[in-house]
Amino acid sequence: MKTVVIEDEKLAARKLVRDLQAFSDLEVVAVLHSVRQGIEYFSSHSMPDLILSDIVLGDGVSFEIFEQCDVQSFIIFTTAFDSYTLRAFKLNAVDYLLKPVVDEELKKAMDKFRMYRFSETAQVRINYKDLLKPSQQYLSRLTVKTGHHLIVLAIQNVLGFYSENKITYAVTPERDYATEYTMEELETLLNPSCYFRISRQVLIEINAIKRVHTSPCVAVELTGKDGRLWNVSRERVKPFKQWLKAN
Repeated sequence: MKTVVIEDEKLAARKLVRDLQAFSDLEVVAVLHSVRQGIEYFSSHSMPDLILSDIVLGDGVSFEIFEQCDVQSFIIFTTAFDSYTLRAFKLNAVDYLLKPVVDEELKKAMDKFRMYRFSETAQVRINYKDLLKPSQQYLSRLTVKTGHHLIVLAIQNVLGFYSENKITYAVTPERDYATEYTMEELETLLNPSCYFRISRQVLIEINAIKRVHTSPCVAVELTGKDGRLWNVSRERVKPFKQWLKAN
């Protein structure tokens, strides 16, 4: 069965290819590393039986590939981020694997693929435009990379987020972690009763607020971050106060 791997981290791609070589009925015919490469490949090659695709790539999300190209293959999504899980399952993706991919889970996904390969379920078209819509399932945990390791943060332990030099950081009592989200994505993925965007650069969690300063401007001080103030932009002061009262 012809198989294509889409993975922007080359070490992870090589490991996945090695893992797939254990299945004698599979042949990896291409390894792609970006949305651009994916669109170019599927625009000029026949469709494989199976695609193993990371969701978050360096130049976008892989859903953009499947939205632009007439891809009818079965897909197993792999990612370090869990916010897309329910959407992938609802729209008939074969399976969803959380990174780092465990051999046993990969085998289960392959067994599921074989079981459904010739069933009517396999013929259902996936609506990738729906995959690109904001999820109704709020983010419950966050996977961040530090050095050569992945750390899972429970979202209730994140005090807030801020953007600096085009990178969005998660603020915790211990330290700040770089994430792969944008502020716009976080606004759609976080529970609005818990998180509020006080400026273009900052999102804060309501239970993390230690005090609100009102002079010389409205600013928020977070628990465990003494002396660090986050200014509320002028146009968001009124809705911020309304949010505090409502929640």
